[in-house]
Amino acid sequence: MNRFFFLALACLGPAAEAATPDGDTALLVIDAGSSGSRLKIFHWTPGLTPSYKQYEPSDDDGFKLTPGISSQTPGKAAEDISSLLTLAESHVSAGALKTGVRVYIGATAGMRLLENNGQDQRWSAIREAVQTSKFILGKAITLTGEEEAVFGWLSASYLENGALPTDDGPETVGSLDLGGASTQAAFLPPSSVHLLANKFRVDISHNGIRSTSNTYANSWLRSGNDQAHTRMLLAECGQDSAICTSACHMKDFRFTEDLSAYGGQPAVDVTGSGDWPACYAKIKSDLLHLDYECLFGTQCAAAASYFPKPLGKSKWYAYAAFFYPLSDVGGVGWNDATSDLKLYETKGTEWCSGLGSKNATELMEDPGYEKLSCFGTAHAYAILVDGYGFGVGDKENPDLKLVITRKINGTEASWAFGAALYYGQEVFYDYKISMSGDDQCVESSASTKLSAERLVMISGLIAIANTIMAFL
Repeated sequence: MNRFFFLALACLGPAAEAATPDGDTALLVIDAGSSGSRLKIFHWTPGLTPSYKQYEPSDDDGFKLTPGISSQTPGKAAEDISSLLTLAESHVSAGALKTGVRVYIGATAGMRLLENNGQDQRWSAIREAVQTSKFILGKAITLTGEEEAVFGWLSASYLENGALPTDDGPETVGSLDLGGASTQAAFLPPSSVHLLANKFRVDISHNGIRSTSNTYANSWLRSGNDQAHTRMLLAECGQDSAICTSACHMKDFRFTEDLSAYGGQPAVDVTGSGDWPACYAKIKSDLLHLDYECLFGTQCAAAASYFPKPLGKSKWYAYAAFFYPLSDVGGVGWNDATSDLKLYETKGTEWCSGLGSKNATELMEDPGYEKLSCFGTAHAYAILVDGYGFGVGDKENPDLKLVITRKINGTEASWAFGAALYYGQEVFYDYKISMSGDDQCVESSASTKLSAERLVMISGLIAIANTIMAFL
């Protein structure tokens, strides 16, 4: 059940026997998130209609390292990335290594919280580390929140339908990702929505015919489970208190928290009161800020951010920290999924009161990620129901299906799969990417000779996206 764990390089053990299939092209993506770095290996057989797959090792020891690179020194961040690359060597076929395997390292909200100089120092050390490995550096960058959202949408769409969306394709898919420091949403709004705020243009070519999707994509910084938890405690405890009671933690559960990052005291002794309804109400008022003026009529989510009504007859996947706390409190099995939003409330209330699978004494013996389970269930529920409008009041749409899960058709849901789909085509296309956001603008381009013999398409119907353009 543990989602991340630390494993030093010296503890990686002997080389694994399992590897990607001979003859397959391989590509690495390292998800350098706020809470840890995760190695993902993707592979496919080159051809007109390859099937992209995420490699599943029989033993994934060492594939996940904590903490995240944003909370490490540049040298330690590079050391962890080197550790993951060393491990990857034993899981990628010799043939793929010989022909060249690219690695893409994407940091998310943890790095977005750092000043530019702090990011640059880490990336400089990491790029040097990759250059001394057996892999080819593709990119090592901090993703914008919108990029992270769109990659998640590409991933969810492909895993659900075996193809990326086209004008005449199957039902559309929405992607909802809740991380440690931010949360992302991406989906197709109705075609009548012309407001460009928070929208990406995604062009997908098939046999020379281009279809265009104007995808809504947005990210809320400091709204991931870890950062939101710290913000919640500050709202409950205040800036000056060294002792406080929290409704958002299991009854009688005690711990010490550093709130100095948000202006509070560096060591606050917290005791949980386990009041899930009070926690939920506090999250809505102090974290989601649903009272802020919405300048888009009724089309707003948290903090008055533009959020258009989604298409009917669409399927949505809520994953990562939308799933983990609900699983921790017994609302959904580790390999299962659910569409019952009320489980957040019923199971969360039970857990917070200490009547679930653990009481406060047992939780204090080994808190782990379950420390945040009381808060996490209320936080996820508030985002989905009150922020995004699933299943309540006049926003309810019976044609929308929301699935809370860890996997989509047997493969882990993450932005990394979408990045692999996109970057896996990079060498086969002439393309230019232009992306812009509120506080940064990134432009890059690359050109290569298009080889008909090596043209690799996402599926028999479509090719991977040629262009992703963001407009605000």
